[in-house]
Amino acid sequence: MSTLKDRLDRIDLYSPIVLMDFVKIKEGKKAEALYFYENNWKLYREIAIKKNVIESYQVMKVAPDSLNNFDLILI
Repeated sequence: MSTLKDRLDRIDLYSPIVLMDFVKIKEGKKAEALYFYENNWKLYREIAIKKNVIESYQVMKVAPDSLNNFDLILI
């Protein structure tokens, strides 16, 4: 059984890491949510790019599927 240290030693620190948030917008809050992501969330991503903390970001609006689990994907 490998230890946490063994597993961490094998991680390639230069491999890209992708984080994805799946957002479900509450009923009647779509305009407010979109305003927040456009004017706040994206602002901090732009700052992070300038400081070389992240390489890119994306807000994806998704069409509802049969489960309707989320409305946006933040990458």
